[in-house]
Order: sequence, then C-alpha cells, then structure tokens
Amino acid sequence: EPKLTEAGPAVTFRLVSPDGDEGYPGKLSIETTYTLTPAGELVIDMQATSDAATVCNMVHHSYWNMAGQGSGTIRGHELTVDADRYLPVDAGSIPTGELAVVEGTAFDFRPERQTTATLGAAIDALPGSADGANPGGVDHNLCVRGWQAGDTLRRIAVLRDPASGRTLEIESNQPGVQVYTGNYLDGSLTGKGGAVYEKHAGVCLETQCFPDAIHHRGEDGWPTVVLEPGDTYHHRMVHRFGRSAD
Repeated sequence: EPKLTEAGPAVTFRLVSPDGDEGYPGKLSIETTYTLTPAGELVIDMQATSDAATVCNMVHHSYWNMAGQGSGTIRGHELTVDADRYLPVDAGSIPTGELAVVEGTAFDFRPERQTTATLGAAIDALPGSADGANPGGVDHNLCVRGWQAGDTLRRIAVLRDPASGRTLEIESNQPGVQVYTGNYLDGSLTGKGGAVYEKHAGVCLETQCFPDAIHHRGEDGWPTVVLEPGDTYHHRMVHRFGRSAD
C-alpha cells in the first residue's frame, strides 16, 4: 500500500503467517512500513500481533557500503556501536548464553575508543576455519548499552566511509544489533550496473532482540522474544545519512 504521509512518502507491506507456519504457534499478523522523510531518512516500522503466545523477532537485512555502488569491500569502513557486551556463539553460530564484555576483543566498536574500529581489523581478527565451513568475519549480536523496554529510540551504530566521509547513523528501540560483514558473499550475485558482490562487499546492521533468546527466557540480561495475545510487537529503525569531515 503506497501512501503519502505527514512524515513523507511511504509504503506498507502486510503478511499473515498462519498458525503452525514454520512450526511457530499462533496466527501472526505483520505490518511493515518504509518511509522516506524530507530529511533523507529511511524509517522502518515493523508491527505484529498474534492470537497465541509465539516467538516474534523481525529484522531488516539491508547491505550497506557507504563508498557507493560497486566500490569494493567495506574493510576500510569505520564502525561505532553503543554496546559494552556481545554474544559469543558456538560452532553453529548459536549464542552460548554468555553476555561477554567487548573490551579487548574484535567486537569492541565502542565510540569512546581512542582509535575508531575498522571492519577490516575486526574481520582479520576472526579468521575462518581451515575447512572453509566457517568463513570468518563478524556475524554476532552486540547488546545495546542502557536499553530499556519500550519505544524510546537510542543511537545504536554509526557507519562511516573515511574516503568519502559518508555516514549512516542508526537509531532503534531494540536491545541488540547483529553486525554481519558479508562473510558469505562469494561473487555469485550481480547488482546495479553489473557490480559483482564479492566477500565483504557490504555490511548489515540488523537491530533486533537477542538471537536464541527463547532458550534464555527469564535469565538476567536477556530480553523476551515472546509475543502474547493482546500485545503488539513494535520495532522501529531510523537510518540517517550524512557526511562528515576527517
């Protein structure tokens, strides 16, 4: 449904996931609206209701390369994330349940660092396995500092290409963000202008509740992903674009 709103032109998509779809209980009614504001922001609002208690944790999975289309990898990009902890994962990329500190690890993207973290340095610190089953790189959830349940927006991350100065700032009401450095891109995808997307050609910054939170329900530091009947799931992201000097 395309529409013109006070916030700018928008389009809303709706989907009904029937009871039992992919093994999940409840009839889940989903609505997602994308809005472009006059300030050039991309705002994404996701909402859902269910007629039975179910798991609900939706994400937006855009790949970003602030250097521009077909410009190579994101290894030189600078990233800050307002997170003091992250979720270590097992060999199957499932969180272990630990809420580990980022300090001294490849996941230290804190804005107060003396030297801003680059994605290339983080990728190099997380090499793949010899058999190729694990491609290496970042694909982990970072836990947003100071998060509280509700609709309050807080800054999550800032992505910057030093060469052009282009920046992307993300705000959200979610407790986590999955940082994924395009580790499984392999050159098999072709985009605009014939650009081929090789490994690390883009980065995803997916605000979300913590992965596998259903198996840590009630544990300290783990937000819930259970949507109860009568409640409304609401996930809001604001993507704000700009340009900064060195």
